[in-house]
Amino acid sequence: MTFLFFWALFLPAFSQSPLYISGVVYEAGTSNPVTNHAVYIQSDSVNGNNFPYFKTVYSDVNGNYADTILIPAGINQWQLILSTYDCNYNLHSFDTLFVSGMTVIYHNFYICVNQNPNLPTVTTGTASDITITTAVLHGFVDPNGSQTYVTFEYGTTTSYGTYLSCGYFNGDSIYPVTGTISNLQPGALYHYRIVGTNSVGAAYGSDSVFVAQGSTECQAYFYPYADSSSNLTYQFVDQSQGNPTTWTWNFGDGSAPVVISFPNNPNIVHTYAQAGIYVACLTIQGADSICYDTFCDTLFVGGGSGCQAQFTYYQDSVPAADYLVQFMDLSLGNPVSWQWYFSDSTYSYEQNPVHAFPGPGNYYVCLTIQCQGIQSTWCQTVVVGNTPGCTNYFTYQQYDLQVSFNGYLVSQQPADYTWNFGDGNSASGSSVTHTYQNQGIYYVTLTTVTADSMNCTYTSSQTIQVGDSAQFHQVYGQVYTGTFPLQTGIAMIFSLDSNQNYSPYIATCPIDSMGLYYFSMVPDGNYYVYVLPFNPSGYLPTYYGDVLEWQNATLIILGQESNPYDIHLIAADSSANGNGAITGQISMGSVKADLLDKITMILMDAEGSPIAYYKVSSEGEFVFPSLGYGIYLLRAEIPGVTSDVVQVVISSENPVAEVIMTFAGNKLLGINEEKPVITASSLYPNPVTDHTSVSVKAEKAGTISVEVYDLMGRRVLAFNRDLESGNNLIGIPVSQLPSGIYTLVIRSSEGLKITQKLIKL
Repeated sequence: MTFLFFWALFLPAFSQSPLYISGVVYEAGTSNPVTNHAVYIQSDSVNGNNFPYFKTVYSDVNGNYADTILIPAGINQWQLILSTYDCNYNLHSFDTLFVSGMTVIYHNFYICVNQNPNLPTVTTGTASDITITTAVLHGFVDPNGSQTYVTFEYGTTTSYGTYLSCGYFNGDSIYPVTGTISNLQPGALYHYRIVGTNSVGAAYGSDSVFVAQGSTECQAYFYPYADSSSNLTYQFVDQSQGNPTTWTWNFGDGSAPVVISFPNNPNIVHTYAQAGIYVACLTIQGADSICYDTFCDTLFVGGGSGCQAQFTYYQDSVPAADYLVQFMDLSLGNPVSWQWYFSDSTYSYEQNPVHAFPGPGNYYVCLTIQCQGIQSTWCQTVVVGNTPGCTNYFTYQQYDLQVSFNGYLVSQQPADYTWNFGDGNSASGSSVTHTYQNQGIYYVTLTTVTADSMNCTYTSSQTIQVGDSAQFHQVYGQVYTGTFPLQTGIAMIFSLDSNQNYSPYIATCPIDSMGLYYFSMVPDGNYYVYVLPFNPSGYLPTYYGDVLEWQNATLIILGQESNPYDIHLIAADSSANGNGAITGQISMGSVKADLLDKITMILMDAEGSPIAYYKVSSEGEFVFPSLGYGIYLLRAEIPGVTSDVVQVVISSENPVAEVIMTFAGNKLLGINEEKPVITASSLYPNPVTDHTSVSVKAEKAGTISVEVYDLMGRRVLAFNRDLESGNNLIGIPVSQLPSGIYTLVIRSSEGLKITQKLIKL
């Protein structure tokens, strides 16, 4: 479909005039920003019914509030009121008038915040360790010198309805607060916030949400995309797995949920009243209580905003032992606020913060920005403690198919710059311009090598969209087991990605009862289609082209597609049952962790004939149970990635073998771990006041590491201990730890891990 045709379809939507409402809520007297404060935006009654409007928005961490209103064509004047309440419940109002051609209305409020400054200060944190029925809530409290009783409120609406007591806090410092809630509804969306109460009154943290895990019998999922008739209309395509009989759609705009029952089509179309950010959710349920799950997705309705969060980072110049990291904002769209979340459960609201991490390791850092009421979040893993001093980053400017790139080395040392533009072309130099032949999505990589004696190499990458709009395609086909359609399974489509940092486009689709799969809205590019049967019945995962390895698969070139792409699954050789097993773990290295469950492990006999497969879990684990003694070969399969083949020997002396594989660039490296067997007794005493012990039995001498983590995932104790063959008593000193619940982790030098809960009184 040509660009002109798309423009003709979208033109009616642009006949509406966008009006941007924004401002700041300040505390009177101090001019400090007021966070999470409600501002009401409504049309005045003198307008009659020509365009009624009412919306509540909340100020962000910098006090900014914003809303975008699409004024219908034909309205030349429209009166509206902006209002908010202060600490004494006095209403502050601002009456204004929209006239044709106006695009921005800006107003600041100055209000009292607390009647008494001695209220506690509370901050709602994250939710972690979420299961089907439980979750751990985190927050922070500063009692401000007065005894404060702290609770978490939670429930399936913002009315909450249930609370968890976290006890009393005293002093004038910031304390972390942690509480475990239970009896959750599997798959349900929960709201929660922290509350601190003292003799003056109550202080409330901001509302936050999480989704309880659904059952393992089914998994809710959907794919949303804007309809070609209007960028306010969305198509919702169900892609859930399992056997649901009821689909409940909630579109996040206050409209009534829509319930669809089998055998009706679960897919649905919904039109939003105005542009904005909405959280749409799908809840599925089976005929029994086993199948129940919820999936939610955030939609930026009303067209692209140009608001895109992005950042880079590098080790600060102070001594590395301080683990200080400098973050640099690279966001687009002229953001007005920045919120950084560091996975050690701390925050920053600076544009370019310096953050001190508790120690070396990998940390998941997120940046959320606001641009004219639009929110964007960018997250990535930050390596602390061994980050090279030659970090680079790059920016770009786009003019249709021509893109100008500018690369930077943080240390400003002389270096060689090499670019890979993601379309098979490359160039050298710190500033380059490249013209793409086709519009689409490209993965651009910059590699720098310093010219000094260290010869330090560093690579950074970004995904860019080139052209006015990406072209999208449909890919579909039918899957067969012999001459019969596959009954249940999943199809995955991968873009061809052989870059150093593996980051392909991936989409999944369940196979229906007739063996059909269907992908819509697939961008331009070259792709592999891979099918996994849920009930193998002697068949193996197979690529389009009816082969087992992606290197031999038939590449699908979109723009030259030739649907249908039918696939005939390859039969497996039978495997002898026995008392042996192979277990394993895949470490992602610097590759995104959400790729773990896209990997398939292929088990082969000693001659290389495939006999079974296992779809890796989202934690990177896999297992082949009930194997006969003998020699086996094992390799990992994911398109665009080469894998080592690991030989495994299972015998009566070694009935269980463990394999560890690691992503390195676009390769999977593996070793077969012939591990010494270690076992550990339960901690005693537990609960403990100052000192506890654990007995570790080793089949042969070796070394273990002992670590203790708190509920927020911070390592609070660590040491190594040499083991002798036989029983070893290991003392755990915990007298300096605050009261609470901790996790004890024991690791062998070969990677075996044992965990236990520890309660400190």
